[in-house]
Amino acid sequence: MFIENIGATLTKFASKNPNAWFKDLLTGVAIPNATAVGTMVMYGEFFFATSVLLSVLAIFGGVRDRWALWLLGVGLLGLAVMNLTFWLAAGWTSSSTDSLNVLMFAVEVVGLWLVYRSLMAKS
Repeated sequence: MFIENIGATLTKFASKNPNAWFKDLLTGVAIPNATAVGTMVMYGEFFFATSVLLSVLAIFGGVRDRWALWLLGVGLLGLAVMNLTFWLAAGWTSSSTDSLNVLMFAVEVVGLWLVYRSLMAKS
């Protein structure tokens, strides 16, 4: 259902988007390839969220290996890019969409900074 309706959603996001360059990206790349974009979003959400969940469970479970931190960093970076992209596409639609995506992006950036500090401390 998500992938079938993604073209209409992207068209709505592009309709009054205040960022001309992002509107051009939506209309020139994303909308003509809506099925592929929808599939990438679906799998990206799954894989990045799973990597964050597994790494957090490993860290809280006592695993202090670098792989858990790297997995957490990859997941947070992927989610931050996805959040930023969604904010650029739909942040103009409502104040709650705007503020919530900025908050989630900020949390992910702080998490990335903490992962970076932890990795540098283990060097």
